[in-house]
Parts: sequence; C-alpha cells; structure tokens
Amino acid sequence: MCLFAMLATAAWLRPAAAGLGTHHQLGLPPCSFRVLLGMRCPACGMTTSWSHYVRGQWVSSLRVNPGGFMLAVLATVVGVGAARVGYSGRQVDPQQTWWIAISLIGALSVALVDWIIRLV
Repeated sequence: MCLFAMLATAAWLRPAAAGLGTHHQLGLPPCSFRVLLGMRCPACGMTTSWSHYVRGQWVSSLRVNPGGFMLAVLATVVGVGAARVGYSGRQVDPQQTWWIAISLIGALSVALVDWIIRLV
C-alpha cells in the first residue's frame, strides 16, 4: 500500500516546469547537495519524474530523471503484484522474485550513470 501511496502523492503534485523542485509542494526544503555544491544529486528531479509518470507523460518522466522513471515503473509492478498476493492469499515463490532485486539495481545504476553524465 505504501507504493500506491507514493504514486498517489505524485499524482496529487504538479510537475515543476524546471524539471526539479516538485517536492517543494510537500513543504520539503531544496536539495542540500544542490544548495551546498551547486550541482544536482542523483535524486534531483525524481519527484518530478514520478509526477510525470503517473500522468502518462513517460517521455517527460524519462527526460527529467531516467532512474526515477524506472523506479516508478518498478513501484507500479511490485505494488500490483503485492495487491494480487494480498487478494489471492498465495505467496510468491522466492526464487521468482530475483527480478525485483535486479530491477532495483538496474534503476539505481541508471540514476547513477545519468548523474555522472550530467556532471561531465
């Protein structure tokens, strides 16, 4: 349910036109990394990316933060799978859940590579 709450929150927010800063609508401060060092951190634009994602604006979501887009897709898939398990009462075979870890590592790797590219 937490994953759906995160997606619902993203739907409630308006994506910032600048590509980052959407989290300010939640009363959160600016990114400390950006304030102190003057550059984006790997998570900068992630809330904006999720906000675009839930609106079906997938190209904008990818453009703003590719890792954020991948995490939003993963949250959707895992959330639906968890709801299905909760509804059916059948447990998932642990040997079949390896793809969640691989997908999470992939999404975080994409976020890191995107950040390195932005730094260069």
